[in-house]
Amino acid sequence: MAGHEIIQLNPFILEEDIQRIQHSITKIKKERSHIKLKNHLISLFDPHLFQQNIYLYDEFEIIRLIGDKMVQLGFIENGGIDDIIGRERMSSTSFNNVAVPHSMHMNALKSAISIVLNDKPVKWGNNSIQIIALIALNKDERRIFRDIYDSFIKILSEPENVYLLLKSKNYNGFINSLLSLMEV
Repeated sequence: MAGHEIIQLNPFILEEDIQRIQHSITKIKKERSHIKLKNHLISLFDPHLFQQNIYLYDEFEIIRLIGDKMVQLGFIENGGIDDIIGRERMSSTSFNNVAVPHSMHMNALKSAISIVLNDKPVKWGNNSIQIIALIALNKDERRIFRDIYDSFIKILSEPENVYLLLKSKNYNGFINSLLSLMEV
């Protein structure tokens, strides 16, 4: 039965029965947590915020271009772009072929992650990167974001995961790749 776990117990409960029950409870909790994580992840990645091959003069121009689109779609206000650029000027958010620009404030109108996948690397701070994940966070939605942030950054921290994500041809391919990496 979908969504149910059936455990056959001995007429007199033995230690092994208790272990099977505990194992099943742990399994169900893990599955529920994973489903919740997937739903949050999908809610943060809007298909209109998925772009490919953006090559501009520097990272600040790229942030402004992505930010302008987020303003047009109602995710952030104009001042949010300046906050993100200000944060990036303090210290580059690039690592492992990825940049994760974000504001130091939770001032987005709606939480979202804008994704750019580049076929060729672009200079970002002292690094060259191919994935840009611009994060906009609304303070009222920080719980949702907190649920996925660690998993997302962990995935981006592995070079083989970054390589797999870069092979995505479109939004659906990216989301499917990301979800499959979350299942590992």
